[in-house]
Amino acid sequence: MKKNLIACIAGALLSAVCLTGCANGTKSAEGTVDERFMKAASESIEIMWDQIENDDLDAADFYTEKHKEAYLPACEAELEKVEEFRNQQFEDEGLQEKAYEFIDALQNRVDALNCLPDDFSGYVDLWMDTNNTITEDICAFAFDYGMEVSDEYQETLQWYYDTFRTE
Repeated sequence: MKKNLIACIAGALLSAVCLTGCANGTKSAEGTVDERFMKAASESIEIMWDQIENDDLDAADFYTEKHKEAYLPACEAELEKVEEFRNQQFEDEGLQEKAYEFIDALQNRVDALNCLPDDFSGYVDLWMDTNNTITEDICAFAFDYGMEVSDEYQETLQWYYDTFRTE
């Protein structure tokens, strides 16, 4: 009887150890911080590209409350995809620096939209600097760090490379 009880306890402990190991394996299967960030950055960027592709704003709508209402939810969703990486330690220090810069720029873009419609010059100052940074970061993520985008956005990514990439 004692041997059966000891065998049962040993079996339960072995099962617990195996299950814990499997759970930890799943976590590592998600990838490194660098890999998870690249996936999140891709998803973040595609949110904005989708917004741009599908907005129905006229030129007269830009810099108005309508512009803010159209873009603010997409900008907030874009930031939300990557915000968790703001203070994480990356394996690649260069990627970490770019990631932090990108996250800050996305926050600045949200802040810029919140200037509308009352503070046009505040909006323009933040928006222009922010978009330049984001554009540079998209190119770096894709062409220096191997970020992939969905098939739907391959042409857009190539356009970014052809238009904005500086060597």
